[in-house]
Amino acid sequence: ADQEIKMDDYVNQLQKVCPDLFSDEIQIVTEFGRYLHAHNGVIVSKVEYVKDDGHYQTLVIHVGADLLARRCSHPDQWFHRISVFDSNGCPKTGDECVYTIAGPLCFAGDILVRDISLPHVEEGDLICVHDTGAYTFSMPSRYNSRLFPLCWGYHIDNEFMVLRKKETI
Repeated sequence: ADQEIKMDDYVNQLQKVCPDLFSDEIQIVTEFGRYLHAHNGVIVSKVEYVKDDGHYQTLVIHVGADLLARRCSHPDQWFHRISVFDSNGCPKTGDECVYTIAGPLCFAGDILVRDISLPHVEEGDLICVHDTGAYTFSMPSRYNSRLFPLCWGYHIDNEFMVLRKKETI
């Protein structure tokens, strides 16, 4: 399910299953890179099309399995919050509709999320995929000759900077 795992819950479960790990004789060394870094990234994409076939509404955006391969291939294991903004960057509110969000690649597995409730979305709106600070910048796919997008960073001194320029042919 799409829910955040709390560190205390993880430790409590580990203590229950492996109590001997918490003795004075053992030192636990862990690597929580995704847990620490995921919340530090967001991907923003324009909604290119809203496809309504009468039963389902699909939002076609410019991001999918090319940057979020793990989310698309294992949606039960990779959580990303989704929010929507209008074309001026203002958060959208109001009555919600159920959508599927599809990426730009030409295969059936390029689905970012199914059955998500969002405020009414129109072409030109912005979809924000949160929690992308881990496994996104480091492992993009070049499938269909997709180029790496412009990547901005934010410094604590209130400065935005280009971390990586948009790739060109």
